[in-house]
Amino acid sequence: MKRLVVSVVLLAALLVCGVGASLAAGPNDGVWLVTQGPPSDNFQYFATIHENNVPGLNFNVLIGFMDYEFGFWTYATTLRSGNTVQGPIFDGYDALNPFHIANVSITFTSATTFTGTITENSVDKALTGQRLF
Repeated sequence: MKRLVVSVVLLAALLVCGVGASLAAGPNDGVWLVTQGPPSDNFQYFATIHENNVPGLNFNVLIGFMDYEFGFWTYATTLRSGNTVQGPIFDGYDALNPFHIANVSITFTSATTFTGTITENSVDKALTGQRLF
């Protein structure tokens, strides 16, 4: 539980201090609790979502995923179409040499929930998300 609290505080601090121009630009911006389900075992992690239509970028929604148990980051650079965002997920270990590890598709079903899939090695993994703040 202590690790969870520390992770939430750290994620909130990064969100407040580090998002710069993408702060509160989109309707789904915020910190989300994500549950990844079948076919793998259910487990949870955090996602931070930032939308910004910056000219010259090939994406308009950035999603950072943080596994609070193991402490690693991955990120997705996605494009929005209606309530759905889709795009590649990259390993967050080396920002200068990103490694494409999966694809994500998320549909926002309300202001506080989403459903979706992560496709990794041709296997679809179900996602659900609940907005924390």
